Amino acid sequence: MKEVMSWYSVRVIYRSLVNGAPAVDALMEESIRVFTASTDDEARSKREVVAREGEHSYKNENGETIQWIVDSVDAAQDIFEEQLLDGTEVHSRLFRAG
Repeated sequence: MKEVMSWYSVRVIYRSLVNGAPAVDALMEESIRVFTASTDDEARSKREVVAREGEHSYKNENGETIQWIVDSVDAAQDIFEEQLLDGTEVHSRLFRAG
């Protein structure tokens, strides 16, 4: 029997560090990542792996080491689509103004 894979999305917030030090006004990045999993349990564990894969570091033009680390990871959200096509919604959030 063929294992059915579902598409999931997860919102990850990355925080920048300069030479390993956090700053009060640190640059942050919000990233929506997509991945497949066969169960909700697998999606819960895989979201952490997917988020960590986005961590990286490099030297900037001043010779400082810039690191991007995971600050927070939201719950995995089932996309409920068999395949991703142009315009497929991969993340949605309901919220109240104010």
